[in-house]
Amino acid sequence: MNQSAMLPFEEFEHWLDVPDWEGFYQVSDKGRVRSLDRTTPFRGSVRRWRGCVMRITLNRGYPSVGMSRGSTKATWAVHRLVMLAFVGPCPDGMVVCHGPGGPLDASLPNLSYGTQKKNCSEDRLRDGTLSWGESHGGSVLTEEIVMMMRERYRNGGEVMSMMKELGVSRTAIDSAICGKTWRHLPGAVPLRGGSGESVPWAKLTEAKVREIRARVAAGEQQKLLAQEFGVGTAAICLIVKRRNWKHVA
Repeated sequence: MNQSAMLPFEEFEHWLDVPDWEGFYQVSDKGRVRSLDRTTPFRGSVRRWRGCVMRITLNRGYPSVGMSRGSTKATWAVHRLVMLAFVGPCPDGMVVCHGPGGPLDASLPNLSYGTQKKNCSEDRLRDGTLSWGESHGGSVLTEEIVMMMRERYRNGGEVMSMMKELGVSRTAIDSAICGKTWRHLPGAVPLRGGSGESVPWAKLTEAKVREIRARVAAGEQQKLLAQEFGVGTAAICLIVKRRNWKHVA
């Protein structure tokens, strides 16, 4: 069958073979996927398959299709197929980024390769889909209040007085002041003190971290140490592996 006859409006689309699926599937620059006419052996005879435009489903919020070839089955996001066919393999350290059309638009003009950071910040900010600051559903502060807190802290203000005044937790205030949250606002103020135990929400001290490492090295169970020090087992594991509190010798 002439593949050009498969779609009545194909002249408006450019189709290419899906890499590694040649002869089975093609993808268009409009973000559609189609199967191709083919024959396969079946119980001593031949089974004929008629190609068609495939049904698109949503998988994790992205248009996706299921493809099969013999015993091989795979689900692919359509935007990945479009970029793979029309642009080439994704460079190391990059992802497929969506443009102003959003994640449901898998057409070639809406796609590009970029870094994960760009995809999760600049692009979402441009498209108005970045949930931060006052737009975050769990926010109890405002940009004006955060800027006020940072200014007061910079001038010697105490966190405890802000807690009583605003009715929010110390962790929320500390995080906003030092830029752990509300990072899009300028003027973050380093918390008073040095590293490690000076972080107000830290449950441990440098001395306790050293003790934990020494006791684990001596054979004590991490689970029991977590209960004793009031932290999670995962926190003890990260301390022992020196992925947290790296500055503590």
